[in-house]
Amino acid sequence: MAAQAPAPATKNAIAEKFAGTYFLFRNMTSATTFSKSAYMSYNPENTLAVLMRPRFSITDRVWLSAWQYTNLELTNSDSTTRKNEVTFSDTIVSLGYTALKDKETGLTANTDFHLILPTSKAARLKTMMIGAGIGGALSWHRGIVTVSASGRGDHFFNRYTTGEYEKPWIPTCIGGECDQYSQNGVRNSEWRLMGIGSVSVAPTEWLSFSASGGEIADFLPALGNMNEARVVAGGGSIGTDATAPNWRALMYWGLGAEVRVHPALGIGIGAETYNAQLAPDSSYQRPFFNTYTAAYLELNVSPDKLPFW
Repeated sequence: MAAQAPAPATKNAIAEKFAGTYFLFRNMTSATTFSKSAYMSYNPENTLAVLMRPRFSITDRVWLSAWQYTNLELTNSDSTTRKNEVTFSDTIVSLGYTALKDKETGLTANTDFHLILPTSKAARLKTMMIGAGIGGALSWHRGIVTVSASGRGDHFFNRYTTGEYEKPWIPTCIGGECDQYSQNGVRNSEWRLMGIGSVSVAPTEWLSFSASGGEIADFLPALGNMNEARVVAGGGSIGTDATAPNWRALMYWGLGAEVRVHPALGIGIGAETYNAQLAPDSSYQRPFFNTYTAAYLELNVSPDKLPFW
């Protein structure tokens, strides 16, 4: 008797393969937009953003994912060069493993290896060729409360130790005469360590609140010989600074609320803040809400939970 061909995968089985995939559609407005008197120069910023995070399960414990964040600025702030400019983040591609998933204790642990592709303007300025790193996440869920912590360590492979402008300061420069006008002299980070913790509370199936915070630390290449001088724009030269810091710290803060109108669709509001750890006067920036805060309204779409699957 001839062997029967395997049955084709059902739609539900296909949806399960892509479980964990989501897309965020956001409208973000900077805090300074709401106050013209905040600075001597009014600099409003309003942005549309799409965060894409596809995920595919190879087995019950092994998965592939990608991460990409795209912005369309509707204003003409100082953070972009023109109105309606589209900018991209770096693209992260990950191979992950779920080491622990215990329903009784509510514990879940994941680890991953990832590559960072230089698709952002900042990466091109830093002459980044590629980045690579490992990450891990641990979460605990009990009742209406979920507590999670995640961390990442990355190494960036850059062509040069300092940043490079996309075009010379003087467009008519030819050949080596432009060298002194193409570098900005700011050291690129070689290593990055990131840690973020969050707490979420879901009093009902359709309503949840969350708070998160963390730090992103960039470590710079060592300074060269203190007797060496570096050529700068204008033809002069400066020596390296022995007191220059060898790492930079960026803080992240987030507060949000989401209403789940359908298993596949959530509507969220909140605020996110990315700021340097220290203010220009060397004092610590205020957490959660400060000059760098952006308020957002978002749609969170989970394709695997759409009704046609």
